[in-house]
Amino acid sequence: MTIIAQIRIHVFGIGQPEMADILGVPPSELSNWEAGEAEPGLSHLQIMRAEAIARRLEWSDEWLFIGPPARNLHAPIEGPLIGHLQDLLKTYAEATGEPVTSVARAAARDGSYFANLGGERSTTLRRFDEVRQWFADHWPASVEWPALRIDQGLQSAETESFASTTAGRFPSVADVIATIGASNLSSHLQLPSSTVGNWKGRNSIPPEYWVEVIREARVCGAEGVTADLLATLHARSAIEQVSAIANSENRIREIRQARGMTLEDLSEQTGLSVSYLSRMESQKRNVSLHNLQTIAIALGVSVRALIPEGDIEIGQQ
Repeated sequence: MTIIAQIRIHVFGIGQPEMADILGVPPSELSNWEAGEAEPGLSHLQIMRAEAIARRLEWSDEWLFIGPPARNLHAPIEGPLIGHLQDLLKTYAEATGEPVTSVARAAARDGSYFANLGGERSTTLRRFDEVRQWFADHWPASVEWPALRIDQGLQSAETESFASTTAGRFPSVADVIATIGASNLSSHLQLPSSTVGNWKGRNSIPPEYWVEVIREARVCGAEGVTADLLATLHARSAIEQVSAIANSENRIREIRQARGMTLEDLSEQTGLSVSYLSRMESQKRNVSLHNLQTIAIALGVSVRALIPEGDIEIGQQ
C-alpha cells in the first residue's frame, strides 16, 4: 500500500471519492497516486495537511515519507476517547442552546449512540472519527474545542501553573523535557533520544505518550504539566505548520543564492530543467515530493531546511 493510500485510510479514514473531492482531483488521478503510477504535487500535499489539521486529526509531516501508524478502525474505543465525545456533545449543546438529545441524534445519526458509550456495545474508532468529524464540521467558531482528557486523576485545577516555573512565559515542550530529563524520558519510554529531540524541535509531543510524560513530570515535581498543557502545545504546533510547505519554493531560491549557485548549476546537479526550476521558484509551478528531495540533496540540506518550521525531514544531506 502506498503512503498516500495509508494516509487516506489511517489518518482520514475516508474513501477515495471523498479524498479526491478534498484534493480537487478526479478519483482516477487519486487512484493513480495510490497505485504508485504517479505522484501528487506539493500543492496537493499542502491541501492534505491543512485538511487534516482543520479536521483536528493527528498529523506528522514524517508520514509523507514513512507512512502513518496503522489503526485498527474496528477496535473498540475506551477511556479518554469516550470522554472526549461526551465533552464535545455537552460543550456544543451548551454553546448552541440545542437539546443534548437533538445534538446527539444529529451527530451520530443514532439516538442511542451516546447512551451506549462505554457499555458492551461501545463505539469503534471508525465511528468515533465519523462523530467527531460531525462536530468539527458544525463547531461554532467562537467556542473553544475541548481538550482531550487523558487521565482525570493526573489533572487538578489546584495544581501550580507550569508557566510560573518558566519566568512568566508560556512553557514549551523543551521546558517539559528539561524538567524530566531528555535521557530519562527516552529511557522510560524506550524511544531513541533523537525522537525526544524531534519533539522539542516541533514543540509537540504525540498524544499517545502524554500519560507517561505527565506521570514522569509529576515524579519530578512538575505539577503543572497536564494534558491540557500538552494538548495546547500540540495544537499550536499543528497550526504553525499549516503554511510552512507553501513557502518552500522561496526557501529554495534563498538557499541556492546563499550557496552562490545559478539556476544552471542547480539544473545540472538535479537533472531538472532551468525553466522548471525558475517557474518553481516563482511559485508558478508545483514541485513534487520526489523533486523536492532531489533539490535538497543538490543544495546540501535536508528537506526540512526547505520548509521553514516544518516537520519534514528525510535524513539525507
